[in-house]
Amino acid sequence: MIRTRTPIRIVATLVSVGLGSGACARNYVERELRTVVIRSAADSVRLRRTAEMTSFAVDVIIRNRGSRPIIVGGCGPEAQREINGQWQTVWSPVCVSEQASLIAPGDSLTGALTIAGFTKPGIEPPLDPRMTAGTYRLRFGVSDPSSPGNKPISGTRVANAYPVSGKSLGFAASQPFTVYGP
Repeated sequence: MIRTRTPIRIVATLVSVGLGSGACARNYVERELRTVVIRSAADSVRLRRTAEMTSFAVDVIIRNRGSRPIIVGGCGPEAQREINGQWQTVWSPVCVSEQASLIAPGDSLTGALTIAGFTKPGIEPPLDPRMTAGTYRLRFGVSDPSSPGNKPISGTRVANAYPVSGKSLGFAASQPFTVYGP
């Protein structure tokens, strides 16, 4: 005797396969994002204020602890401040053109960033009044350059300027650091 599956069983099987593959993709993305370690070179940096702007400079180290290359960057990082136990974005860059860096497995990238908000009308980005002394982190976009259609990646272990491409994996945040007042 040949048994056929009822439509309900077929639908249930398809739904469970779909949910399982979605969970695998989510696990892949979460695993890849966990391999990106971002930190400030110093535990604390100084907040600077003038009549026209408020800013702080931070040296950042981004390390790819994974086994695959990643692209970090895009428009630039957001600066987030911990306010009442939650991370709030208090600064976003003005994007003229997106640039990112390719980081090979086991490699790292260092760079200096200045986060500045302006009080003078017409100058971007405007100062968010919440950009004061406190605990901060930086949030960078991360992409997978091995997505179909991207150029093959050479074996070089040097981080180069790289056009933003690849499948976005989401965002990776730096370890918290302190911004102290003047």
